[in-house]
Amino acid sequence: MSTDYLEVTTHLAVDDMTRHWAYFRSLPRTNKERKSSIHKDDVGGSTVRRNIRVYNGRDEEKLVLDDASFELVSLPTSLSTADFYEIQENSTKDSLTLQQKYHDEVSTFMKNKLGCDKVVCFHSQVRNEKRTMEGKGVQGYASGMPHTDSSAVSADQLALSKLENNDPQQYGRYMYLNLWRNISSHPIENNHLAVLDERSV
Repeated sequence: MSTDYLEVTTHLAVDDMTRHWAYFRSLPRTNKERKSSIHKDDVGGSTVRRNIRVYNGRDEEKLVLDDASFELVSLPTSLSTADFYEIQENSTKDSLTLQQKYHDEVSTFMKNKLGCDKVVCFHSQVRNEKRTMEGKGVQGYASGMPHTDSSAVSADQLALSKLENNDPQQYGRYMYLNLWRNISSHPIENNHLAVLDERSV
């Protein structure tokens, strides 16, 4: 493992047999939204404060999906930075065409990578703190604490909702993956994506 790391302090969830939650939004929830939600606070669930090391995972050959639960890969795209913003900010025929083009690129790559029969792309999100106030769908960075974007229950529900003909026997298993990429031509210097090697917990 690389000796290139940062020492950081973070809050980690405690398994207290409850479902934790966190709302990561560029704009705070309104009082009306809080009142209508079962979650009055933006973050919930027991946590502990811990000092951890965040290592630079670039060029680490041992970080593969089957072992670490994530992998850094090279996935070239024919889309430009402007194309990704077009997909996020508009719902025109052109933006939908661009979205399908990117989904096709991802699907082809993942089928080759995993040897799977089918890939379903169900959501995309462009993040750029400087463009959140434009009100066109671009979100800020999901910072604050380690988190997952789903749970075992909601992942099962989503997988079932994506079945053709609602036939649960159609596939024997599924894999839920997040794909993150830098859409800029410049390297990311701030607000890096950090991921967890499952072997470290």
